[in-house]
Amino acid sequence: QSAPSVGSTGSRQAVADRRPRAARPSSHQLKMSLAAESPAVLGCERPTTLMIRNLPRKFAAWDMVAELRLHALPGTFDFVYVPWDRKGVDNVGYAFANFLDATLAAEVLASMNGADWRTGFRCRPIKVQPAHVHGLDANLSRFEEQGAFVDPDHAPLLFAGGEPTDLEGVR
Repeated sequence: QSAPSVGSTGSRQAVADRRPRAARPSSHQLKMSLAAESPAVLGCERPTTLMIRNLPRKFAAWDMVAELRLHALPGTFDFVYVPWDRKGVDNVGYAFANFLDATLAAEVLASMNGADWRTGFRCRPIKVQPAHVHGLDANLSRFEEQGAFVDPDHAPLLFAGGEPTDLEGVR
């Protein structure tokens, strides 16, 4: 059976769109690819912070760090935050990670998006997209305003040179 020709009821585009979803780049991957090459994509010249979704509900910040280290070298990210519900029973299903530069963020997005969690948790595939806030200082300001540092068990994790540090260590 031959592929439909351009004038037939089907089209070459329809045939191409039947490829498995994993074989097609997501819109976020395309945006990150463009962002790495050209300014002002996503309202930010070069996105460095990723929002990582579909976290297992009991996944803590250090679990997120372990997963990130499977996709990026230590020392390539300086901020990891897994927000928790008000009762502190479960996380809210997403996390934020800030990378030292946009190229690293784009590489991690391409590596993690659509992948399965490899640190022992089983749930839906990982979804990754650029966050709305980028850069360590902007993330610190945003989450300080929201009171994220009040609960030490669920506060953002900060890193300098790949090693955990506190607010004074990054400012």
